[in-house]
Amino acid sequence: MALLVRNGLVVSDPCAGEYLEGVSVLLEEGRVQALGADLPTGVAEVLDAGGCLVLPGIIDAHTHLYGSLALGMPLKESLPQNFVEVLQKIWWRLDKALTLPDVYVSALVGGIASLRHGVTTIFDHHASPRCPTGSLDQVARAVGQLGLRACLAYEVSDRDGPASRDAGIEENRSFIQRCQEKRDTMLGGLFGLHAVFTLSDATLARCQEIGRGLGTGFHLHVVEHRTELERFRAEHGMGVVEYLERVGILGPGTIAAHTVHVDDRDIGRLRVTSTYTAHNPKSNMGNGVGISPVTKLLAGGVKACLGSDGYCDMPHEMVTAPLLQNLGQANPSGFSGADVLTMVYKYNAALASQTFGLPFGKIAPGFAADLILVPYDPPTPLESGNLASHLLAALSARSPSAVVVNGKAVVRVHRACHNGLNDVECNAMTP
Repeated sequence: MALLVRNGLVVSDPCAGEYLEGVSVLLEEGRVQALGADLPTGVAEVLDAGGCLVLPGIIDAHTHLYGSLALGMPLKESLPQNFVEVLQKIWWRLDKALTLPDVYVSALVGGIASLRHGVTTIFDHHASPRCPTGSLDQVARAVGQLGLRACLAYEVSDRDGPASRDAGIEENRSFIQRCQEKRDTMLGGLFGLHAVFTLSDATLARCQEIGRGLGTGFHLHVVEHRTELERFRAEHGMGVVEYLERVGILGPGTIAAHTVHVDDRDIGRLRVTSTYTAHNPKSNMGNGVGISPVTKLLAGGVKACLGSDGYCDMPHEMVTAPLLQNLGQANPSGFSGADVLTMVYKYNAALASQTFGLPFGKIAPGFAADLILVPYDPPTPLESGNLASHLLAALSARSPSAVVVNGKAVVRVHRACHNGLNDVECNAMTP
């Protein structure tokens, strides 16, 4: 059934600062069909957007849904003092503990959190080394149940032995093949890799051959911490980005997550290979690994995206990114809200368009029917020139009152409850 979104202020192109007042948006067959003031209401379900900004759905270019289970995780030993210890004491303990039912539940929890923050599409990077086989199907089952659009990858690594590595490779291969056969605009796959410091050259070459044979890109962590770069350079006589270019991992379908420790030559390699990067500001701050040179990446023509790295709260990533960049540059005007919108609504959107075969990032006829309704009463006049700051203020202040994915309202806030919280309806079902 068609869905008609009425009475909102429609931000049709966030990057261009374009918005429309007094128009409705008609969604049908997974796409925006029309925008207009007098669209018929009798043939569609009506969603009232009164008092809301209507925005294109937010895309998360790098996340780990299984990380939702890390909240409150007890540490029975000394706290981690560097990034490698963060991996050893937290993430690699958690992923080894996962069973297939855990994978499913974690994807439900992370998926719900993503949707409630206005995320309509995710690029997930999964790891469960003691149960690789069938794990992506469990994630797909959860996100499908929620109505969340997703591109999934399994994190191949040598750190848990050859059997786990081989099962991870096969999990990627079989899942990607199934996605290619179905050609589903709601589900896609990339070939997942952890990072060069847990992958042998032989394993990386093997994955490259299989991935390129499938015609797919890769999703991996790239120079997230300085130790990774220094050790790799000492062992291989070259930097990580140069090596990944030489062995054929970089390319127009690949997501290089983090890219914290890259220089000008690396930026050139990322540009000429058309590789996507994914900046994760809150994660980088929390892990103390450094500040990615996002301003240089964008200026250098790199398709620099924004991710959450498992926080599942993209609005806060969008607010944090300019603060972190300006701090690192000691320049209050080094990075702006408009730059963040470029990352999310241009490059994240381009990544999703390439993956799912639909245009994203705007509310216009033919574009994906992924929208969010964000309650907002501008305290100062809203106009094209200050739209970016108003959007970030709106997204950081209030959760969406409705989230629409593929033309279906998958989250709705109905009313205020007696305890002051909102009554939220989501597509999640009890597992």
